[in-house]
Amino acid sequence: MFSNAVHGKSTSYRIEEILGEGGFGKVAKSRRADTKELVAIKMSHDSGAFKHEVAALLKLQHLDGDRCNIVRFIEHFTHKTKYCLVFELLDLTLFDYWSSRRFNPLHLYEIRVIAQQMLVALDALKSIGLVHSDIKLDNIVLVNHRLQPYKIKLIDFGCAAEGSKLERRTRVQTLPNRSPDVILGLPLTEAIDMWSLGALLTILFTSKRLTSFYSVSLSSCVPFVLICFTAFTFVFYAFFSLPCCYSKYSDSLLSVCLVIHVGYDAYATVCLDFCSFALNE
Repeated sequence: MFSNAVHGKSTSYRIEEILGEGGFGKVAKSRRADTKELVAIKMSHDSGAFKHEVAALLKLQHLDGDRCNIVRFIEHFTHKTKYCLVFELLDLTLFDYWSSRRFNPLHLYEIRVIAQQMLVALDALKSIGLVHSDIKLDNIVLVNHRLQPYKIKLIDFGCAAEGSKLERRTRVQTLPNRSPDVILGLPLTEAIDMWSLGALLTILFTSKRLTSFYSVSLSSCVPFVLICFTAFTFVFYAFFSLPCCYSKYSDSLLSVCLVIHVGYDAYATVCLDFCSFALNE
């Protein structure tokens, strides 16, 4: 059981509501005693997972969370047997938002805005050498959909790791968003986050999960890859309706998509250029 109050390093927090729970523990909406600000506190009893996430979050403090679309981390502390992480309070997850739409495909303009912000976030992580490793709908959160429509932030760095320390055959990423690099035991880089983002955007656009078409076995990996390439073409090319004079964007994008183990820098640059154009057309 969690008590109604926890005591941090800088202030105390009164727990007002449990927002969610899972294998990691619980997330509670809480109020700071000093400023009365509402925050989110992630509480668990797993010291190992806590230390791992704290290490990643401390690296994130070098970034501007608002500009980079990454959740603002406030502090960490232990309270009795609970390990606590304090974050700014955000709105609903992208999964919850999609659920409220009865899992119907999102409009193209919505996907464009989400894609551009996520690319900025992943580029920021790349700049400090971090791989998120768990890009999924539950870990992308709307900041305040009523006041700032489609403004999002990336959360949950419990699986984050330094890119230089990722090992082959590491079981990372949820199955619908798992990169072929992981499945095939290829060297792992920041590119696995880019694949997850593409898979996620495909799901939002088509309302079809990629796991409907493949299993984790190597024997079915090739058709999975072909289906994903088709999905990338479907989302980023045909339905962005680019004028023929901008075919260089689509040609470049497809040329990097049609490689499983792709360099992050080339992929991110093409996608950012593509989204920047699409948002301004």
